[in-house]
Amino acid sequence: MKQYPVKYQNLDNGEVMAYRECGDISKKTLVLVHGNQSSSVFFQNTMEALESDAHIFAVDLIGFGDSSYNRTINTLQEFSIDIALFLKAKNLKNICVLGWSTGGGIVMELAVDHPELISHVILLDSVGSQGYPLYKLDTQNNPIFSQRIYKREDVALEPVQVMPIQKALEEKDKAALKKGFDAGLYNLRCPPKEEYDIYLDAIVKERCIIDVDTALASFNITHEFNGAVTGSGRIDFVKCPVTVLHGKKDLVVPVEEAIKTDKLLGERSDLILLSNAGHALLNDRPKAFYEVLRIALSETKALK
Repeated sequence: MKQYPVKYQNLDNGEVMAYRECGDISKKTLVLVHGNQSSSVFFQNTMEALESDAHIFAVDLIGFGDSSYNRTINTLQEFSIDIALFLKAKNLKNICVLGWSTGGGIVMELAVDHPELISHVILLDSVGSQGYPLYKLDTQNNPIFSQRIYKREDVALEPVQVMPIQKALEEKDKAALKKGFDAGLYNLRCPPKEEYDIYLDAIVKERCIIDVDTALASFNITHEFNGAVTGSGRIDFVKCPVTVLHGKKDLVVPVEEAIKTDKLLGERSDLILLSNAGHALLNDRPKAFYEVLRIALSETKALK
């Protein structure tokens, strides 16, 4: 895996966004947005594969990787505001933007608020349009599906999916984090050990796990109540073309969520479901993934 140096961009809100960059500035712009327990490091293979096809930026979300973390964040829309500030600081327009997992919800919010910047959205194994559900647990720690939680104070005390991850991140317990990744993310194909070690080094830099989990639990851009919060209906205002790319064997975000998002987007959306691919589709089916990106780039206007 080629290593790209970390660069830094001061944002107007006082945060500093770390990012990696490659490609030809005369080519179309591709911005890559990672998900939870991740960073721009996870996109370095993608950057290397598409260096000649695009001008590529892979960002570290605020609170992740080498970016700053100066404020509490409560919604995915707030994460998208940071990216918009970054794009404006770099004078980037007509962008093809990809969001992986949590990043998918973030880039949908970005596309709603800044249609003048975004020409194409790619949702890679994205969180569903009604968020990632967390539930109140019974005395045996089994979920009570009729009682979805979303408030920060409840999310922070969730004992199965939240508290153990927060503890592992705080203690930089890479073994515990790897165990979770092996089961949920790399259930089909693990990256080479050298790469995996680099990923783990990046994962433990996350400082905003409660922010992210709270934002995911309360995310809902549909018109429906999701069991926790009323939908904002903002999905109607995603006007650009959207590619919904999802692994059929995704254990983190079920493929049904991609199908639902595609249906809600209607004619704006192109749904691509890949077999033998899970939540780490970019790792499981890299050649197919790169081809989807090249097609999306070919339909995106170059920066003039």
